[in-house]
Amino acid sequence: MLKGMPRVYLAPLLLLLIVQALPAQTTLPATVPTARPMPREAVEALYRTELGELFKPDQADAIYASHQFMEAYFTTPGKDQRNILVKQIEALGVDANILGRIARIRLDWPALQPGVYYINERVGPHNAFYFLGVPKAYDRMRAWPLVVKLPGAEAFVTKPPPDGDRVAEIYAAWARDEMANHPDAIVLMPLLNFDELWGPSYAGMNNVIQPILHAAGRVNIDPARVYMVGHSMSGHAVWNLALHYTTYFASFDALAGGAHADWQRLRLMNLRNVLPVVWHDAEDDVVKVDEARDLVRVMHGLKLNVDYDETKGLGHAPSQQVLDRAYGKMRNFTRELYPPQVLMQ
Repeated sequence: MLKGMPRVYLAPLLLLLIVQALPAQTTLPATVPTARPMPREAVEALYRTELGELFKPDQADAIYASHQFMEAYFTTPGKDQRNILVKQIEALGVDANILGRIARIRLDWPALQPGVYYINERVGPHNAFYFLGVPKAYDRMRAWPLVVKLPGAEAFVTKPPPDGDRVAEIYAAWARDEMANHPDAIVLMPLLNFDELWGPSYAGMNNVIQPILHAAGRVNIDPARVYMVGHSMSGHAVWNLALHYTTYFASFDALAGGAHADWQRLRLMNLRNVLPVVWHDAEDDVVKVDEARDLVRVMHGLKLNVDYDETKGLGHAPSQQVLDRAYGKMRNFTRELYPPQVLMQ
């Protein structure tokens, strides 16, 4: 059966079979436990944090009921049933600004243990294949930064190619390394699709975007602190993803990457509320440094913020010192969730 499957599905299926068969003491990824509704008092505590002064205790019952109807709306297939839910929400009379702010809270966020998890789920027409690193101090009662690391393809272009066991080991090790770089954040690593990579096709970009959206239903992610990192091939991808999904990210590290197509540069003004942290080496013989220099020059002309670090003598691969510096700059930036102006090209 496996031999006849398209390559795009083969690795995820192998990984799923492996993960389900793992013994408890394995160092390979675990599966996310079945979600259960959070206690009402825990949900109310999240409301207080999310809404601040907007939270009124006498509205708690109406807010909670509205929240339940909202979650049911997105899992109800029939249009007539969804219309009924809308009327029930309207009848409760909760301010739409309050509903908008609590919409990101899930009533069934699981209390996850620290470690690396593998997620393989179908969400509507999309697949969500990714590895999720949960930090040691994770607590679903507070919002956490999310660091999205886009792996490259080098480790998989071998003869013979790695089997499912080895792929899982590689990703689990990468996720742990990235968690060590960001011990105070959740780490997400999408599973690379060799047919579409990370785009620029919509199918490829959805290999990143759908896992981000899916993860928000499993862990408490701070929407003001979502970051993305990529080097070389993945450095090109983070530019493209940030330009197309500009309201998703606070900042991104583009390491030896670029965006030279006219249809990409047309969207540079979209980054007004996003900080690009760009590194390139002047002696890079794989991706020429002009890729970065040209983008930085255009962004300066548009009066956009960009942090550019150009080194000499490192070549195509950044040193650990460069990575530490880039990570620090990226993570220090917080997105304004309600900016006075949003530009979309």
